[in-house]
Amino acid sequence: MHLADLPKIDDVTWRMFRDGDYVALTDLLNEDFEAGGHDTFQTVDDVRTSYQREDRLDEGRDILIAEADGDVIGHVSVFTWKELAGSRILFHAGRVTPAWKDHGIGTGMLAWVQGRLAGMAGAQDTITRTVGVSPATTEFMTKNGYVVTQHEAILVRPNLDDIPEVPLPDGIEVRPVSEADLRMVYEAEVEHFRDHWGSSEEDSGAWESFRNDPHRDMSMWQIAFADDQVIGIVRPFIHEEENARLGRKRGYTEDISTKRDWRGKGVATALITRALLAQRERGMTETALSVHLENPHGAYRLYQSLGFELHSRMDTLDLQKA
Repeated sequence: MHLADLPKIDDVTWRMFRDGDYVALTDLLNEDFEAGGHDTFQTVDDVRTSYQREDRLDEGRDILIAEADGDVIGHVSVFTWKELAGSRILFHAGRVTPAWKDHGIGTGMLAWVQGRLAGMAGAQDTITRTVGVSPATTEFMTKNGYVVTQHEAILVRPNLDDIPEVPLPDGIEVRPVSEADLRMVYEAEVEHFRDHWGSSEEDSGAWESFRNDPHRDMSMWQIAFADDQVIGIVRPFIHEEENARLGRKRGYTEDISTKRDWRGKGVATALITRALLAQRERGMTETALSVHLENPHGAYRLYQSLGFELHSRMDTLDLQKA
């Protein structure tokens, strides 16, 4: 769909992304998080790192901007990839600043996404997907032919007291890792997640995103080895800017994975407790993580048993096929 074909809205101009727009994209994202009750905060570096995956998104072609009086008031971005399960995904993420909601901007952005889909080879076999980070977003998408298919939750452990002592299974040890080990850890993590919902083919962009993570702190990582093989991973981190902005001391217990033949043996439980201790030693007073609620490996129940509580949730929505 050409820009000239988008809906005409008084005082609104449609254009494509240009240098400098990441500041506005970040502001809109944080507004959306706040509206959805997600007490989280993203920096410009966070957003830029997540977007600049050359294999999934072309900035100049895949980001549509809505502008009024020189200000960015809305945007939608389109990412494409192929899942290991075989499905091709067209994922779109759009946001509109509160003052401009109900002016038809979201409808126009959705029309542009549908135009992009129609112009793709193999469009009939492509799953068009988005995430409802707020109830209002989910309601808007369901009114436009989308159905909720999956759920993701943010869990919070409101304190770092009473962390249980959980020993590692026999034959397992946790070793510190360095920059030289980064690729090894990445490849192990990719392999561990291969049977999880939504896993995609490995690509150069994923590796670059892993390597350039602005919050990476390997001194906190909990990497379990059996002989010389990585069999368990937990990669906690601290988002200092977010904590300063929100006035708290929260760490994150994320990227939890276990090699398939070691699951159910207590590896993840032991690594998570070690990660909690590492965050407490850094002065954190709470921690959070995200989990796919339909995870078939019992992750949600495990996290609940370790003191994590449901804090907020997001819906994954897919466009219904005609």
